[in-house]
Amino acid sequence: MSATKEQIDEQLRSAHEECGLADVREAYREKLRSLRASDENAFRQATEHYEREIVPRILSGHDTIDGWIAYGARLCELTGQGRLVGVDESGRARPYEAPYQPGMLVLFVPGEKGGDVLAAAIPRVMTPAQQATVTLLVDRKLALPG
Repeated sequence: MSATKEQIDEQLRSAHEECGLADVREAYREKLRSLRASDENAFRQATEHYEREIVPRILSGHDTIDGWIAYGARLCELTGQGRLVGVDESGRARPYEAPYQPGMLVLFVPGEKGGDVLAAAIPRVMTPAQQATVTLLVDRKLALPG
């Protein structure tokens, strides 16, 4: 593992911890795997964007979480239109605007019906309303947990 990858991993881990966020890197990796399998050009664009825009932003320590959320949106935009939505602790959703506010659930919601919703930022401790939103939109389950 290169020092740069270690630095990136540590910076992301630290930023997520400071903001009280769960690690969503596996969901991003899954999106990249899907891009690689379905659209080589989109995959190339995603990896180039990561190297050119996201890595320097993460390593600078400036707006690490906002950069990471924006990268999640970029991954999704490569397969279709959509928007970032912030879900507050009460469950109220509104268009997401940086900077990230602690406790906010951030989702990329595709514009087309049936598209996958990507969780770009998940509070480590979600409210029942946020958990219900994740269960319904991200996990695609109709029954509430519990």
